[in-house]
Amino acid sequence: MNGKKMLKNLNRVMKINAKSQLGIRFSQDKLFANNILKDHLARKKKEWNDYKNVANKEEYEDSYSAHIEAMKEMFTNTLNKNYLITNTVHEVADKIKINLDKFDPKMLSCIPNDQKITFMLGVDNMFKYWKCGDQIFAIFINYIHEITWLDYVFFRIDTKKGIINFNDNQTSKNAVTKFLKLMFFVELSDPELKILPSGRKLGKTRKDKIINEDNYDVTIVDSTWNQMIIRDEKFGVSGHIRLQPCGKGFSQIKLKYIAPYVKDGYIRKVKKALV
Repeated sequence: MNGKKMLKNLNRVMKINAKSQLGIRFSQDKLFANNILKDHLARKKKEWNDYKNVANKEEYEDSYSAHIEAMKEMFTNTLNKNYLITNTVHEVADKIKINLDKFDPKMLSCIPNDQKITFMLGVDNMFKYWKCGDQIFAIFINYIHEITWLDYVFFRIDTKKGIINFNDNQTSKNAVTKFLKLMFFVELSDPELKILPSGRKLGKTRKDKIINEDNYDVTIVDSTWNQMIIRDEKFGVSGHIRLQPCGKGFSQIKLKYIAPYVKDGYIRKVKKALV
């Protein structure tokens, strides 16, 4: 799930529409959402049949119903915001180190309630999530052109209990990890956000011009504060990004750029603080 492959090169005029962004095509073509819901419903029914004889049957049934309704709501365009993730954001987010075995989902409790966002990652990929109470319902969707099929990974984050529910396979782990990295960058750093209204364009030259051809506004998520340059006659070393506990009782979290140590070299630090 390389960020550079997810988004087309921006060295030309970029048109935001259903042809260039799976996130927009998904919102316009209800068949996409219906196919995923139909497939996921079949999976959950099979899971229900496997567990229908367990002692906590009623609890599982309630969870099952809530799960399906949450997916339906997540797929609606009501209150949804489209975030176009640029290559610079992918480059920074990929530097955030997350170990799912040690990660504490409770730190995402600061995400605003009832927030619904689509991370647009190009023609083939997208994330969509909805924060409802203590729960974050999310899905990663990958469009496979060869067989005209939508592959997807659905997962749920309980920010109160500190639990992430997802299938235990590498594809799901990669999707969840990438989602968390983007979430931390967008929500816990100071990204450059530019709202591009429907029918408007952004940029003055071809290499940075973006045209929004969708019917909805699009928020361009960019990064300029991650530029720290290190020069040395013999070698160059890059820094890294860390999730830094802060606040009263270290109950909050923020992104912090850790400057590398360079012997016999010099560092030109970033002009704008990370957080």
